[in-house]
Amino acid sequence: MRISYEIRDRLMRKSSNTLGLCFQCGSCTATCPLSVTSSAYIRKIIKYAQYGVIPEDEKIIEILWRCTTCGMCVSSCPRGVDIPSIIRGFREILSERRTQDHRITETLWRLYEAGNPWGYGSGEIKKFRLNMKDLFEEKTSQKPDYIIYSCCSTAIDPVSQKMTRSIATLLKRLGFNIKILDPMCCGDVIYEAGEIAFLEEYAQKIFDIINRLDSTLITVSPHTHYMLKRVYPELGVKTNVEIIHYTQILKELIDKNKIKLRSSDRETVVTYHDPCYLARYLNIVEEPRSVIENIPGVKFVEMEHSRENTLCCGAGGGRIFSEETGVRLARYRLKEADDTGANMMTTACQFCVRMFVDEMKIFSSKYINNITDLSELILSRLE
Repeated sequence: MRISYEIRDRLMRKSSNTLGLCFQCGSCTATCPLSVTSSAYIRKIIKYAQYGVIPEDEKIIEILWRCTTCGMCVSSCPRGVDIPSIIRGFREILSERRTQDHRITETLWRLYEAGNPWGYGSGEIKKFRLNMKDLFEEKTSQKPDYIIYSCCSTAIDPVSQKMTRSIATLLKRLGFNIKILDPMCCGDVIYEAGEIAFLEEYAQKIFDIINRLDSTLITVSPHTHYMLKRVYPELGVKTNVEIIHYTQILKELIDKNKIKLRSSDRETVVTYHDPCYLARYLNIVEEPRSVIENIPGVKFVEMEHSRENTLCCGAGGGRIFSEETGVRLARYRLKEADDTGANMMTTACQFCVRMFVDEMKIFSSKYINNITDLSELILSRLE
């Protein structure tokens, strides 16, 4: 074991100087979602960081790459240690030493070569445009009211595409002029992989596009929102374009009485899953609830873990690109949702919806019979 003050100081800066506050209480390990399916070793990872030691134990290295960076550990930490940033700091160091999860490496190469982490080509973009043809504005000199930034998965994933379509359709039916950007990776996987040099280069590419926009930009993915609002500005890449998450615009339009909703013939009991990045990283928790509570005939119920105390679906931290072995984290969240007695589970993240929809195929639910995105729910109740 080799102690390095340089490594320790680097991780200290990465954690915004919170690393030294840890006194090994174990709250992080106890609340880590990974501890449900395996040993989490979070305390050990923090101790390595405090000593400036780069882990060589394969089990520790595996956890560093399996972490979903959900932030539950920070919520439970009595000292506010920024553990996800320490995890990312270790990933940066491991990436520099080419000790990277091979699935992440493959994903980054797809992004570098194909322009997206899924590896699809221009044909899928053309299909996306064709599928959204009815929503694209005809060539006009009129400035769009809103521009929608759709997740890169939208080109190939029906779940993501349905979300973008719902948001666009809703705004168009309300009389707004909209524009939908071609699916574009926000760089989240580069950030989570610790490839900072690549990220700085990619940031310029993203903001060269954004800075040419002259309308409010609506993000669909919480990960995109976090990258554009928090990560890139910290790298010195900024924009004057207003950036807003779609749950925020839904609340704003409902508050202004521009969205009028109708009731349903049958009672709908809804529970809401807070996406980790939306709730813990961006503190957007009241807006979705306000939207749901304004739907006539809907009874809203909370899960045991909600708001900043939400449970992870298992897709964050770059894990959407890896296959999880054993029982998936989404299973535990679906069980909580089912325990509320709700017949509908809604959320505001395309990765969360995808994880839950996939898990529902093998999950025996007593009550939940519909998993949907919040924009789809609002669109279905629009007068």
